[in-house]
Amino acid sequence: MFYNSSGEYNDCVSHGACSIPPNISSMNEVMITILRETAFYLVNIRKAGINNNEILNELLYFLAFLDCFKDFSESQIIDIFLREYSNLNAVKEIYKKYCFENNINCIELKNSLKLPSELNFSYIIKLGEKQYYNRLKKQTAEKKNLNEIIICTARNTSLNLVNLSEYNIFDVQAENLILNSLNFLNFNNQDIEKLKYYINELSQTSVSILEKLNSIITDTYGYLEKSSVSTSTIPNKAIMVSGSNLSDLDNVLKASENFEIDVYTNGNLLLAHAYPHFKNFKNLKGHFGTDTLSNILDFATFPGAILLTKHESQNIEYLYRGRLFSTEKIPPNGVSKITNNDFTPLIDSAIQAKGFAKGQIKDNKNVGFNYNEIDDILNKFISLNSDLIFITGFVDNSVNAYNYLKTFLSNLPENFSAISFSHNLDKTNILYFDICNNFSISYFILKKLFSKISISSKKVYFIFTKCDANTLTNMIYLKNKGAENICLVECSSILINPAVFKVFNNLYNIKTLSNPISDIKEIIKKGTL
Repeated sequence: MFYNSSGEYNDCVSHGACSIPPNISSMNEVMITILRETAFYLVNIRKAGINNNEILNELLYFLAFLDCFKDFSESQIIDIFLREYSNLNAVKEIYKKYCFENNINCIELKNSLKLPSELNFSYIIKLGEKQYYNRLKKQTAEKKNLNEIIICTARNTSLNLVNLSEYNIFDVQAENLILNSLNFLNFNNQDIEKLKYYINELSQTSVSILEKLNSIITDTYGYLEKSSVSTSTIPNKAIMVSGSNLSDLDNVLKASENFEIDVYTNGNLLLAHAYPHFKNFKNLKGHFGTDTLSNILDFATFPGAILLTKHESQNIEYLYRGRLFSTEKIPPNGVSKITNNDFTPLIDSAIQAKGFAKGQIKDNKNVGFNYNEIDDILNKFISLNSDLIFITGFVDNSVNAYNYLKTFLSNLPENFSAISFSHNLDKTNILYFDICNNFSISYFILKKLFSKISISSKKVYFIFTKCDANTLTNMIYLKNKGAENICLVECSSILINPAVFKVFNNLYNIKTLSNPISDIKEIIKKGTL
């Protein structure tokens, strides 16, 4: 299948066309075209006072999860494209009908996308390649790269909006910004400053949604507490809930609490154990897995049913099927869909599975922090009066990224200090927050920190080693807030198009990391990288 494509170098990369395998890039090109054309008509009908939330929500969803195609079969992919193309035509007809009924001259997009009713996978790939090269001819390199950065920030903002909608909270202003920014990409005569405006506005809005999301989660599940979490297992039937969606975990616990089934978290849901709400469930036994990063070993060795929570990108390509379930709108190929929060199939599967026969005793994990003590915690950190303060971001399952931060923090001189969201080292000058890659909580902590010291201080350094849409959006936001020193590893071409990476670094004056030891020496010697 196409999603097995891999390798650092391929034809796609050599042409600078994309940062991911060619087939995925081609599909993304077509899907972005569908979504931006849909945005054009949604913008126009919204101006007329007509809302179509169903089509809007679909647009936000598929924009947020643009990279999900690797988990789908070819037939699923074709269905998705036909579905979104149908939405495009539907909103177009709503607009034309409005114009006709009100005797208004309709403005329609020229050279609009057309897909055949008998669509096949090969057609999508060829169309995507053709569209990309046509776009290359019509746009300067600068505009092309800024377009890609807009898509990156719009995706991140959409993801946060989708997560916010889990709590039935919607942000019309953010929706309009995403639609307007996508619509702007429909036209070749783009103003460079307008492109930069949309990038900056999207990054600001994305973080604002995160802050709102953190407030809602706190209201729903209580204030975070520093907690010790069991990683042991006990003999019984079991369900594992993996990902980061607290709402899904809450629903599973409620649905299964009257059965003789134990529930374990996996991945970033380790953080759930730090919320008071989840401590009320006797059937929540602990956390299963070696760390907060979902991995193949955890899934393969768990002897029960597994729920993949929604809005979570998870690599299940090599996993066995049969006991995997998801609440996702469109679950990956081979994963059973849970609809209307009816977890009966998940519970039945757990009962039929062998479960834990003996159980195993393991050390507990610590997670979270005491929410009400955050001011005191940060005041104590600031009182170190360090020459430089480093804030190190999250890591993914990249060995190089993980090792870079570990080496960097391990060799940090005593006159420097760091806030770490990645590694817990026994050093008095390092303040560690185990918040399981949760961006909304990290911004809560940083907002508190920068109410005490200026974010624009030359002594403050941000160290990023994770290359994704979240990171780019976060760096833009921090730069616009006045951050002087932001450092990023040189991202793999598989993750970010090298040309886009270069434009981004130049535009926002991002410093490039190389080797942790030499980087520290350079900072000591020159005061900067």
